Amino acid sequence: MMMNLPPVSILTNTQEIIEACELAEISGSPAPSSSSSSSSSTCPFILTTQLASLVVLRQYNHARHLWRRYSEDAVASAATGSEQQDLYQFHLLWKAIQPLLKLTFGNNDSINDSIRKKDDEFVQLQQLQLLKKVYINLKSCMDTNQYPLSNYASELKNCIRDQIASLMEMMYDTVSIVKCELFLGTGGGGGASDETDLESYLISRKWEKCTNNSDFWIPCSELTNNVQPNGISSRNSGSNSNSGSGKNKQQEKVDFLSNVIGFMEKKHGKDPKT
Repeated sequence: MMMNLPPVSILTNTQEIIEACELAEISGSPAPSSSSSSSSSTCPFILTTQLASLVVLRQYNHARHLWRRYSEDAVASAATGSEQQDLYQFHLLWKAIQPLLKLTFGNNDSINDSIRKKDDEFVQLQQLQLLKKVYINLKSCMDTNQYPLSNYASELKNCIRDQIASLMEMMYDTVSIVKCELFLGTGGGGGASDETDLESYLISRKWEKCTNNSDFWIPCSELTNNVQPNGISSRNSGSNSNSGSGKNKQQEKVDFLSNVIGFMEKKHGKDPKT
């Protein structure tokens, strides 16, 4: 069955969406160059759709390769004010996610390490600056009200927020409200600007306020028991195993971060340049 592009959402059947976009690339010109006389592509917005879907599945190398294939036309389209909307939106989305790709370089500079090294404020500050840019950039894409860019940017922002929240649930016993705002992109230009929205989000993940200090929250770790391939934790799991020694639990956390949720490249070796 042929998939209609662009889909309404990139969060369901994401791999199938990527495959459909790749097929469209092979079968025809997905986005005419800025110098082309054609004003529309055979399959509209497949570049924007494919890039967003690759980010959802954290296939960052593929995302870079996609950009390299069409970057010249995309940049030219933005510079000349071309009406090629797929190239234009593709360019905007790429600029928005670039800080995220910097976060995923190697094992030492990932957002994983930022959260795991929670006592190293300098490391966290460096990584949070990049993470904040991701939230702000995606919010800017949302504010364009251009379809499908605005929809996909909103889904990506929520997806990234859920992944970060899952990391926090694994690594923290308590988290300050300030740190929640920084990591989850609220109150700083990256989305919701008031404490009520942040509280609603944390409550939706079954976090609780500390009884002796309302400036701190207690994460609910049960949400990380069942994690989907795209890194979004399932909220249907209601149990949390307490078996095993403290050492085993810590190892489970490390394995979880490294293999399931982590914002890092799956490919080993020398890190490519963005």
